[in-house]
Amino acid sequence: MNRLRNIAVLLCFSFVIAFSAYSQLKFDKPVLITKENGLPVNEFLSVKKGEDGFIWIGTSEGLCRFDGLQVKVIQEGSDLRYSLFDNAIITVQPAKDNIWLGTDQGLSVLNTKDYSFRHYQLTNNGKTDSLKRRFDQPINTMYKDKAGNIWIGTRNM
Repeated sequence: MNRLRNIAVLLCFSFVIAFSAYSQLKFDKPVLITKENGLPVNEFLSVKKGEDGFIWIGTSEGLCRFDGLQVKVIQEGSDLRYSLFDNAIITVQPAKDNIWLGTDQGLSVLNTKDYSFRHYQLTNNGKTDSLKRRFDQPINTMYKDKAGNIWIGTRNM
């Protein structure tokens, strides 16, 4: 009886090892993305793969789009319609044709079709009418649920 139990345990253990080895990802040609090949800094705060296949990377110096070969960096600029309001990207959340960005200065949404931006700052009463540098605007986390709703986590609200 003990011998049969030992054989059963051994078979179960073999299946567990076989299935766990099968489920591991295999990287044929990994790429190290650094400042030397396009990132504005070597540290990043958030990284997600979008439905468009691009890798979107949030750094303290802007948003980066990696296509497998090169990095495109999007940063602050004078025309807020086509640039970031704040370079410090804390969290990135792709959703269809948009990339939602949690920054130190609120929420920015990038339209990946025309690379235009919408920027929002929030208060207890909703969004503000104008953008200005404030200390109480960091978006710390974002989550997209199964229905496609974007949930935003802040310190204050």
